[in-house]
Amino acid sequence: MKVSIIIVNFNGQKYIADCVDSVLRSNFKEFEVVVVENGSSDKSWQLLNKQYNNNHQVKLIKSKANLFFTGGSNLGAKNAIGSWLVFLNADTCVEADWLKELWSVAKKNTKLLLQPKILMQSTDQIDCVIGKYIWPGYGQAVGRGHKDHYQGLVWGDYANGTCLMINRQWFFKLGGFDERFKHFYEDVDLQLRAKRQGSQAVGVMNAKIWHKGSLSFKQNVASEVIGYYYQRNRFLTVIKNFSGIDRCLRLTVLGLSSLLRPKSILSVRAIFDVIWGRDFLELAKPNLTAKT
Repeated sequence: MKVSIIIVNFNGQKYIADCVDSVLRSNFKEFEVVVVENGSSDKSWQLLNKQYNNNHQVKLIKSKANLFFTGGSNLGAKNAIGSWLVFLNADTCVEADWLKELWSVAKKNTKLLLQPKILMQSTDQIDCVIGKYIWPGYGQAVGRGHKDHYQGLVWGDYANGTCLMINRQWFFKLGGFDERFKHFYEDVDLQLRAKRQGSQAVGVMNAKIWHKGSLSFKQNVASEVIGYYYQRNRFLTVIKNFSGIDRCLRLTVLGLSSLLRPKSILSVRAIFDVIWGRDFLELAKPNLTAKT
């Protein structure tokens, strides 16, 4: 099996079938779909069982609890058999040749982290063509809100977690996603770890998918919680991946800029949790072992 497409679903009853069905229509056929039902409280599991239980290309994995994006993705990776993994958000739909285009680039270099061109649903506007990591520690989706004019390959700092392709052995060697992140900046952290070992990030513009706009977060996570994790995980990314004066300067600027924002109490909590909490004391360790 060349590719395993891992889709983590949490309360996505209204859109998960659109995503899976679009993937099954791909004209590159050497793939499996691994759907992780991530502790939903809606009827997602019943829907998935009804529509895909007898489909040999779809593997259904049920988690008893919400493992968040990072834990659900790692669970899917453990149960995948493809030589490459694609982590795909449940609120997306893909073009028929998306996987063929990604594979044509991926097979040439096992240390690449790849993403397709991600477009906003039902528009010609870009959601992300590649990620850019801006000092002191901000992730930015290149092209967001612009009309689509990107072609060829676009190189950047990280592949966006909305749709991220990575060699399976390379993913396990890196230790998988750090589950402390839960969601947000886990893709930046993965790329920074990979970069130290010679990896690069590339957007493949001939591969296209459409993103409905983080529906799972909007429906299931309060805006204050989202804001907290964005800030917390910026700090955590810097603490994990930088050292010395560079780390100190980045943290100082991030801290000051965060405290100047509305609802600065969230920033104080984020800073406290990272610097004085368990996350600060535990350095990144590989926490993922391939299923044998």
